[in-house]
Amino acid sequence: MVGDFQRLVSSFSWTIAGGGQPDATEDAFFTNDAGSGIPLAVTNVQLSASTTIRGLFVNSPTTKQYTFTGANGAVLNATQQMDFRNGDLQALNVHTIASLGLNTPDVDVFDNAILSLNNATVTTNTLSVVNDGFVEVNSGSSVQTLTYSFNDAAGLVRVNSGGELRIAGDTTLVRGTTFINSGGELNALSGVDLEYNGTALLEFVDSHAVDDGVHLKATGGGDITAGSFIDVGNNAVGSLTVTGAGSTLTAISNVSDWGAGSSGNATVTVANSGLATVSQLRAGTGNATFVGNVTNSGTFRTTSTFRMGGGSTIRTVSLDAACGRGSRVQDHHIWIHIQ
Repeated sequence: MVGDFQRLVSSFSWTIAGGGQPDATEDAFFTNDAGSGIPLAVTNVQLSASTTIRGLFVNSPTTKQYTFTGANGAVLNATQQMDFRNGDLQALNVHTIASLGLNTPDVDVFDNAILSLNNATVTTNTLSVVNDGFVEVNSGSSVQTLTYSFNDAAGLVRVNSGGELRIAGDTTLVRGTTFINSGGELNALSGVDLEYNGTALLEFVDSHAVDDGVHLKATGGGDITAGSFIDVGNNAVGSLTVTGAGSTLTAISNVSDWGAGSSGNATVTVANSGLATVSQLRAGTGNATFVGNVTNSGTFRTTSTFRMGGGSTIRTVSLDAACGRGSRVQDHHIWIHIQ
C-alpha cells in the first residue's frame, strides 16, 4: 500500500477499475485480503487533504487492522454511508480513525468490529451499532449525531476521558450500553428527549449534569447509573423521568442537585413502579425551582439526606407523593425549608 490516501492500497481496494482516486459518485472498499485469501501486507492509510466519495466500506483484514490517519485538518466525506465490519468475527479487530474527520449521513459498526476514535470527529445523522459492534471515543474525539441505536444487548458505545458523545435529536435506546468514563461527556441539544428503555443502560463512572432543556428518561425497564451524583436543573432547566417496572436511576455517592443554584428548574417524575435512588439530594435550593411527582407505585429514595427548599426568592418547590397507591418517598433525614 502506498501512503497517500488518494492513490490508496492498490486497485483491488476500489470499485473503480484500475484503482485511483474515487469521486463523489463512487464507493471505496477496503477489503479483508488481497484476493484469493492473501493477507494484506500494509493497512495504514493516510489522507492529507479533504475529499468526498459516495460510500466507505471497511472490513477487518485477517490478523490485521486498518488505521486511517488525517493531516492538515483533513475530512473524509461520504455522501451516503460509512460501514465498518469484521467479517472473520475475530475479537479485538479495531478500525482506528486518528486526527481525521468523518462526515456522512450514516455510520454502521457491524459484527464485533471496534471503531476507535483518536483525536477524530464523526459527524452523522445516524450511528448504528450492530451485532456486538463497539465504538470507543477517546481523548480529543467527538461523535456528533442526530441519534444512535443498538440492535442487540451486547452493543456498546464507550466515551473515555476527553471524548464526547453529542446527541442532536430525540433518541430512544431499547438495548445496549452507553458507558461514559470519568472525564467523558454525554451532551444533548436543548429540547432533546434522551430515553433509555427496555434493557438499555446508561452508565456514568463519575457524575453527570443534565444539559439545559434536556429530558433524561429511564423507562420500561431501562437503567441510568452514576458512580457519583446526577444533577438536574442545577443553574439550568432540565427534567428527569423514571417510569415503568424495572426502570431505575441510581446516583451512588455525593450530593445531587435537582433544581438548585441561582437559576433554572427541575421537574422529576418517578412513576409506575420506577425507582430513583440517590445518596444525598438538594432540591429547589439557592433560588431555583423543583417540582417532584412520585406516583403509581413509584419509589424515590435517598440513602443519606434530602434537603428541599432554601434561598432568598419565593418560587415553586414541591414534592407530591400523594397520588397513586404504593408510591413512596424513603429518606433517612429530611429537611424542608419553609419561606
